[in-house]
Amino acid sequence: MQILVYVGAILTMVVFAIMLTARLQTDPAASASRQQWPAAMVALGLFVVLCGTTHALVWPTTAPAEAVSLAAIGQELIKTLALPFEVVSLVLVAAMVGAIVLASARRRTD
Repeated sequence: MQILVYVGAILTMVVFAIMLTARLQTDPAASASRQQWPAAMVALGLFVVLCGTTHALVWPTTAPAEAVSLAAIGQELIKTLALPFEVVSLVLVAAMVGAIVLASARRRTD
């Protein structure tokens, strides 16, 4: 349940970050039209390289793993990853507060 709450909070922070930084771009239409074809060519080239390298790979076949219960996965996550999870949540909150401060400071100068 706590993971769902954090996922919702992260999505809300992303939406707020997009809303707060949308006005920082000066002229997105001019830069987008200039970079559209080179970006498409780079993306296509990267796609071809990745397809060529992964097509030749021989994927190993493994025996199916034994089933693990959902309760065991949850207990393992709580035991080993609770502190890093909380630290990441604090970093994300600090990043959101910093984005709000930067956006409000820029709004005052405009």
